[in-house]
Amino acid sequence: MQCDISCSVCTGSLNTQCSACNVGYFLQPAPSTTMCLNSCPAGYWKDSTSHICLLCDTSCSICLDGTHTQCSFCKAGYFLQPPSTVCLDYCPTIGYWQDATNHICASCNKWCSQCTGSLNSECSACSLGYFLQPSSATCLDSCPSGYWEDTTNHICSPCDPSCSEYLDGTNTQCSSCKPGYFLQPSSTICLDSCPTGYWRDTVNHICSPCNDACSKCTDSTVNQCSACNPGYFLQPNSTTCLSPTGNLEGYHKQQMCALQYCLFSL
Repeated sequence: MQCDISCSVCTGSLNTQCSACNVGYFLQPAPSTTMCLNSCPAGYWKDSTSHICLLCDTSCSICLDGTHTQCSFCKAGYFLQPPSTVCLDYCPTIGYWQDATNHICASCNKWCSQCTGSLNSECSACSLGYFLQPSSATCLDSCPSGYWEDTTNHICSPCDPSCSEYLDGTNTQCSSCKPGYFLQPSSTICLDSCPTGYWRDTVNHICSPCNDACSKCTDSTVNQCSACNPGYFLQPNSTTCLSPTGNLEGYHKQQMCALQYCLFSL
């Protein structure tokens, strides 16, 4: 009896009991070891030289040859690399995550440079222009109050303890200060004191200018001075700085009293 069209060599009572296959057919793996078909089962590849189904590489579930470099699908624990037919047990560290459901290296979302999933809430590092939020796996394009945008590491880093908002991690790049600290005049520095000629504004956390009459003061009014500018005089038993012209009558009375005392003492 003539062998089946699929067989080049056949044995047994049936013409479909093949021991070798014709071109375009492949001897199947166990348990169908005497059958020639024009395809191979999953996990095997079509060896067109020997006309048999050979095992894929251990990393591949579907493959085009026996290496790990000609896979179309990967086995569990392996991931199809982007963009290729290679199955490896890891994914590139930048821009991809290990999708264990589909056995592929899936792209991170655009704001993640490293991620464990495709969502922005599953980032371990951020792309340029985004910052990893404090105690979070989220990348956003800004940082919350009390943190500054570290463009080198793409993270939100804590402000200096003196700053509530600032441009870096020091007390020299603050745009506003925390309670107990004051933004210095014409500066981005927060300190716990103010220079001469300024008073500590605890509402706005800034160093505000003293009144023109005061060289030292506790607020901006003329009557909260502890020292006076040239041309002004600290009044007796008072925190008020006045000029002689602004208090001329009292000034003359003081001068007259001083003169009478001198005459009397003579």
